[in-house]
Amino acid sequence: MFGLFGPPKKQEFASILMEKIKAAGGPSDFVYDEASFTLKRKANVVYLGHVHETYCQASKSEREAIILNFARGLQEKSDDVSFDEVRP
Repeated sequence: MFGLFGPPKKQEFASILMEKIKAAGGPSDFVYDEASFTLKRKANVVYLGHVHETYCQASKSEREAIILNFARGLQEKSDDVSFDEVRP
């Protein structure tokens, strides 16, 4: 998933994250903005600094879960949900 010398650089991390977002059912049209270290899509901006830092500080065994949890949080939600489906 990344080089022999530790966690991925920012560009590589963004690419990995975009792949995981798509695989988790999220949007596939994010664009990486290197200058701001963000993923952009329409009016949405996803800042990657915190998740990248968390990922880099995590143990190798925790890294995949960090990326998957973040990617799952960006899954597209359907607006066609009834009140009965979301009622506690």
